[in-house]
Amino acid sequence: RHYTTTSGWGIKKPGRSRVALSSLCNYLIQTVESIYILYYNNSMSKFQSTKILELGSCAFRQPHASHSHCRFIHGYKLSAKFWFEAKELDENNWVVDFGGMGDFKKILRDQFDHTTCIAADDPASDIFQKLAEADACDLRIMPDGTGVERIAEWCYKAANRFIAGQTNNRCQCVKVEVFEHENNSAVYTSEIAPSKDLTRPPFAKQELKL
Repeated sequence: RHYTTTSGWGIKKPGRSRVALSSLCNYLIQTVESIYILYYNNSMSKFQSTKILELGSCAFRQPHASHSHCRFIHGYKLSAKFWFEAKELDENNWVVDFGGMGDFKKILRDQFDHTTCIAADDPASDIFQKLAEADACDLRIMPDGTGVERIAEWCYKAANRFIAGQTNNRCQCVKVEVFEHENNSAVYTSEIAPSKDLTRPPFAKQELKL
């Protein structure tokens, strides 16, 4: 016994053809979903390691924070936690050879240890320049601004420049957290928050009914 349906265009379709089309569509959806899950799992399978480094005692200010005492020069003993990531380990089964990071530590300390960091657009930059010329401060000008958020961003970019050369692009820094003290920190990251269900593609799995 065969049923027929009429589309909006006035064309009659056999009921069995409609069922077959629905089955084919569901099969294609399941196939695409399986391929996506395989690709997603492979692309997300990575190793991570972390390293905490001292940046040094640094002075800075937020010149445009007129409502806050942070517009005044103040300082902290800064430290930073770095997240390194790689799909493949090196010959020693490490993400990063921490023993080979001496040059990177020097880069960080040259930028932040006993220095004064100001934003490139600081209205008082001329005054800070004169202090530097008088050997009253070790001045660093940060093009994108100051504060632990910008310092975290600076460390992230510096870490990636260094680690790319050290590992021949095998490894990258994906996240940096800079601490002013135990209560205050800021994070800069390249991570993308995964979906709640990591086994599902970004389309709903459901039976297609025509």
